[in-house]
Amino acid sequence: MSKLKFESLYKDLFEKTSDLIHFVTIKGNIEVVNTSWLTNLGYTLEEVQGRSIFDFIAPESQKYLKDSRDYMIAQNYVDHHVEFAFLKKDGTTIVVEGEIGGVIINNEYIYIRGVFKDITIRKILEKEREELYKRLTMFFYHAPDAVVVINEQQLIHEWNQKA
Repeated sequence: MSKLKFESLYKDLFEKTSDLIHFVTIKGNIEVVNTSWLTNLGYTLEEVQGRSIFDFIAPESQKYLKDSRDYMIAQNYVDHHVEFAFLKKDGTTIVVEGEIGGVIINNEYIYIRGVFKDITIRKILEKEREELYKRLTMFFYHAPDAVVVINEQQLIHEWNQKA
């Protein structure tokens, strides 16, 4: 495959993926982000290029992400899994998970790249499921009457103290 064709395919993949991708200098300044990154966070390239990545990280995630970057660099890891919240232009946040990794040239970190999936909806659903489970558990153990849970085979699966 020719170098020109490879670069064209790489650029197409970079711009068409739904993942949020960024390349940040070792000092933390944004070099380049893909279209999905801009679209999901509501910014233009001009608004982000050259700025600190931490300008776009939710306050509650900043220490975690800084510590994760420092740990990755100190341990000389190529990739490090992270989950944190980005701060969107409108002030809301999205939760992402993915990998931050070092781009190393001559045994020196030159860039930190990030590739992330938006997991905001999954996190909301997980929280709702946890809250529902807590409510059902409270009901089950504090119900004024007997509660018996029977499975599909008509076997008793669980019961409360009143039963």
